[in-house]
Amino acid sequence: MNGPFEIHPDPANNRAVVVFAPQCHHARTKVHEDQLADLLERFDAVACDIAASDAIASEWLRWLARLTIRARRTGKTFALVGMRDSVRQTTDELAMRDGLVVVNSVNEVWEL
Repeated sequence: MNGPFEIHPDPANNRAVVVFAPQCHHARTKVHEDQLADLLERFDAVACDIAASDAIASEWLRWLARLTIRARRTGKTFALVGMRDSVRQTTDELAMRDGLVVVNSVNEVWEL
């Protein structure tokens, strides 16, 4: 994986999976932000698979929290899948875990 994430759209089911890099310390660019925000426009449900991510930069976690809020406001689903303890610790330090939707599997996202 060359970037911070890969997008796997599933237009037939109106959903997408975003798989994050094992170490997501990439600079967050406007292009990245637009790609993720566009998923909320195009799909009813977005699963951010972070199960392989040992570390995610705080700026990325803040953006994911903003997208979670946007999804709630628009009646869509946006959830993080498979949060490891190291990432959970970062969300706790940033006092943002309560604002995120976290589940154990991608299939759980589709059931929300």
